Amino acid sequence: MVSGMFFNCTYIQLIVILTIYYSYQGLASESISSPPRNTSAENLLKQCYNSQFQPSGTLFNEYLDGQPTRSLYLHRVWWSTKQAEFPLSFFTMCDLNRITALQEQCKSLPGGTVAAAIWLPLSLNGVPEGVDAAAAAEAAKLGPGLSAVHVHIVENATALLDEVFARNEAAANTSCALRLMLLYEIVVQEALAMLMPINIMRNTALIATDSDLVAMLDVDLSANKDLAGLVMRSPQRVTEMVFRAERQHVAWILPAWDVSRSVPSLKRNSVADEALSVSSKEKYRLEEMWKTKKQLFPFALERGYVLGHNATNYDRWFTAQAHYGIEYEEGYEPWFIASR
Repeated sequence: MVSGMFFNCTYIQLIVILTIYYSYQGLASESISSPPRNTSAENLLKQCYNSQFQPSGTLFNEYLDGQPTRSLYLHRVWWSTKQAEFPLSFFTMCDLNRITALQEQCKSLPGGTVAAAIWLPLSLNGVPEGVDAAAAAEAAKLGPGLSAVHVHIVENATALLDEVFARNEAAANTSCALRLMLLYEIVVQEALAMLMPINIMRNTALIATDSDLVAMLDVDLSANKDLAGLVMRSPQRVTEMVFRAERQHVAWILPAWDVSRSVPSLKRNSVADEALSVSSKEKYRLEEMWKTKKQLFPFALERGYVLGHNATNYDRWFTAQAHYGIEYEEGYEPWFIASR
């Protein structure tokens, strides 16, 4: 048994994949005023993060050699004025095509915080030479390393996130306290515009958290209703989780689920919604959705990666009434809550 790797069936219920099959297509047309910006804090964060920025662009051979990119620039920060009601933050990363998934994840953690690093790749390929001085100056004013062809891309991304953030701020108690960081990456080869620097982006999102507990999640994961509605509302449970995470180096495992690929695409979101609504006293419903109805599977199991979540021991979790230790297996890749 590996010390510090625990799942508690009383404290942490489950994380369920929320299947998203559409990219962002635009928000409703009614206007929502933008909340005020804390430009002082934003400027301090940008000054620190961007101190080693190199506008020359990332090369593919540098990527293959494992060299961290220096061409990521923190362009803009959005920081919610909502006060977190419990000490748990999700941190994640995505591109603009996954903004809808990010909004759903935020809705699954009302009272908590979600920090997201948003990646915007900008290729130097196709940048015309001899751009007039006024256009070049406008691009340089918007951000270092930008050319005139990048201006509208960055402005449109900023406008989209402005609207997403404003809507979330207006959502009151039905959504998370959202923190967004828009980073553009200058890349030399077009192929790199398809390869997000995942670890750097995750670490960037972590910078925007300040809660005692954090959970690193993929953006298309949403939390069961009892995580924010029951578990994190219990002062005794939260106190124990924080104490054990900080003093005993305990990580609280989050059982994760996939909607089966055999479920028709038009029904997958409803299956996910049903799983997300299962209460902590009805875990048998998830077992039925898996073993009888074949609607759900433990994460990645249907895709053949058994080791990824096998050590969680789902059969034991269905009947467990107290926390139990996890015996680590090679290849184990769970999501978990831990001390920041």
